Amino acid sequence: MNSHSEQKRHAIIYTALAIALVLVSIFAIYQYNKSRNLQISLDNHYARSFYEMTEYVGNIETDLRKSMLVSSPSQLASLAGNIYRMSNSAKSCLGALPTSTIALDNTSKFLSQVGDYTYVLSQNAIRGESISEEQYKNLSALTKYAAQLNTSLEKTRQSVENGDVKFTLSAGTYTVHAAD
Repeated sequence: MNSHSEQKRHAIIYTALAIALVLVSIFAIYQYNKSRNLQISLDNHYARSFYEMTEYVGNIETDLRKSMLVSSPSQLASLAGNIYRMSNSAKSCLGALPTSTIALDNTSKFLSQVGDYTYVLSQNAIRGESISEEQYKNLSALTKYAAQLNTSLEKTRQSVENGDVKFTLSAGTYTVHAAD
């Protein structure tokens, strides 16, 4: 009888272990899927922020070019105000990116400079002041840099769209790297 009760006891233990193994496996699969969905969501958030920032920089370049052609202070005030708003929006998008791993320090610096400078221009234009030769030269320099930055960001954007560059989570930190 001892043998029969011991067999029953082993059967119960093995059954309990099998059920526990199945439950742990289900929980592990659930956690993996939850983690993967979160990673996909973050990847999409980073990609969207990068795309939006790139669009803003392109629009800033366009409006900088336009601002060099306008003749009335009211037109300049409108364009400069628009550039100021777009630079703030682009900085917000940039702030959402894992910039510690992306060499976008110059982008942040440019967005701050162009925003601050165009804010001052818009305030001067609202007061009816025309653009000075020095301000025109500064606008020209900002426009050239915006064009270079826009070209660089568009190349990176193409790489992201082609899957050559990805935002990925590794060792608990998001990084941008060449795709495998």
